[in-house]
Amino acid sequence: MLTLANLVESLLFERPWPIVVALVVVWALMRLVGVRLLTEERAALGKRLRTASWGMLLIAAALLGVAWYVQTPCEQVRASMRQLLAAVEAEDWDAFDRLTAEDATARYLGVEFTRAAMDRQLQGLTVEDITLLSEADACDEARDIWITTVRIRVEAGGSWEGLEGLAGLDISVWGIQWQRREGGGWEAVRFEHEGSGTDAALTP
Repeated sequence: MLTLANLVESLLFERPWPIVVALVVVWALMRLVGVRLLTEERAALGKRLRTASWGMLLIAAALLGVAWYVQTPCEQVRASMRQLLAAVEAEDWDAFDRLTAEDATARYLGVEFTRAAMDRQLQGLTVEDITLLSEADACDEARDIWITTVRIRVEAGGSWEGLEGLAGLDISVWGIQWQRREGGGWEAVRFEHEGSGTDAALTP
């Protein structure tokens, strides 16, 4: 669950546009009021107000600069998630290995898979395309774990041993649990299949 700190962090560093727009509106109002005071006895006040208005634009520019420079944990996890999907799509198992914990586990159609079994199943597929349709994030701060829930369209061939698998075109929802590495960065530790086919396609 996202805490107030996470929400403030997201607003400042990931989605600063509402604050930026508000600052620009304040700048415009200060300029407007300053101009209207120009012909009155409070002309000096109007001039100071117009001069001070530029501070709003400087703050807005600084906020955008900081948001561009600072990458929050949520942004890091999203980037890792996209790299993971790209690795599977490209069948780049070395990259997949770098992004996935050695003891990662998965659950697909009610069947549990160890990391070794998951690797064997994935490498038996021929992935033609993976399209990210939507994503959502949640954080367990106590354990420093993020969970990304992704809805993806997968076009693949091959077989998934013992299951009906991913042959053809499938729309599915997955919950991917990420844990921070000791040396920095994130790795996937758990893959949970949450639905496929029509139900997943119709889920908002």
